[in-house]
Amino acid sequence: SGDPDLRDLVEPVLARWGHKPAYEMWLARVGQSPPHRYDFLLALRCLGVVREDRAAPRLRDLALSPDATPAVRLAAARALAEVRPSGSGADAAQLGGDRPAAGRTSRLVAASLLRHHQGDETTRLLKALAADADPAVALAALTRLSELGTQHVLPILRAVITSEGAEVRVHGVAAMVRHPSDEYVRRLAGLLHDPHPDVRVTVRKGLRELAAARRALVIDLASGALNDRDW
Repeated sequence: SGDPDLRDLVEPVLARWGHKPAYEMWLARVGQSPPHRYDFLLALRCLGVVREDRAAPRLRDLALSPDATPAVRLAAARALAEVRPSGSGADAAQLGGDRPAAGRTSRLVAASLLRHHQGDETTRLLKALAADADPAVALAALTRLSELGTQHVLPILRAVITSEGAEVRVHGVAAMVRHPSDEYVRRLAGLLHDPHPDVRVTVRKGLRELAAARRALVIDLASGALNDRDW
């Protein structure tokens, strides 16, 4: 019954403790009609932490609802992914299948629903979403795709390393380092001039690691980078 700042501290702790008397409160809160305030989003998050299966139908309705706000849809999708780590593939395919027409929120929801999914169909959906031009969508999909195996990033490598999102490009760098070849070493060297320092540092560390087996090539490429006009 305290102010929002106090609830924001207390309720996540109750969720981590698995404090069951709070479950009914959160279930009742997410059953409310719009407008949805911050405490509604907080209840969604907590139900995901405790993985309350009774919330699953309501979470699905909110995640798929075109009338709910983007914040509510995403929070519901992330919670549902924790409550039910499988079984949302069909919904994700419907939301993210026709990517340009689906809308950014729907594509983000699709990627969020697949957070713990696995299998060939999941991999196919995640690859399509990971190649999305929107960095937020791509990152949400790449996070799970990389967990399933960095080799899955290689078929969409061009889209990943040319993304506007630095965190997306880092996933591409990591995939090349994990599956080295002379071609990938050359691509990595080309990213030494990436505009974002996190990408450059990841590339530098990756090249140093790969130099154990490709010392001459890495030295040659690094020397070329040092002699380039780009600082």
